[in-house]
Amino acid sequence: MEAYFITPTIKLHFDPWKNLYDLDEAHEEERTVPSHPVLLVFGADSSAFPLKAVDFTALAGDLRPDLRDALQDLDEARDEAREERFPAPSDTALGNARRLLHAMYGLLPCRFEVYPTPDGEIAVHSPAGSGRSVLVLCDSDGGALCLVNMNGAHRRARYSDAGSLPDGFVREALAELQRRGEQAG
Repeated sequence: MEAYFITPTIKLHFDPWKNLYDLDEAHEEERTVPSHPVLLVFGADSSAFPLKAVDFTALAGDLRPDLRDALQDLDEARDEAREERFPAPSDTALGNARRLLHAMYGLLPCRFEVYPTPDGEIAVHSPAGSGRSVLVLCDSDGGALCLVNMNGAHRRARYSDAGSLPDGFVREALAELQRRGEQAG
């Protein structure tokens, strides 16, 4: 089985809204892809079907402004670290932060602040004002630290492998941040 990621900028010979189980029928007319990326999975018998269980819209060019800006901050983190004379964050830290940013944005769509730290980490920070925030620090060794502040009540969790995030602790913290924000607003 093979999978192909198809972006909105590539012109294809298929209609993504037709039944893609019959690939020959899908190639009858030239069409452009929809406004969001599609992941096509090709079976051993050359049948093709879109993978609908995964939302790839966060990878499209039409990202929500909050997420797009946070990803841009992440892309500029190495330059910012160099300007501040911080240790350069590793590819591992940047990759974990990117993955977490997408996942955390899916749980709580807001403007996350992303920046390098003096310890070579990448911070993904969700400040909600009024003494509430969730901060995840992705370190260069692949670990992470999550710090939660809810009106002066602090909690934290350390992870040797950030690949398991967002786990229940992070999900609960983001949900609480959202609930308290709705109650205050």
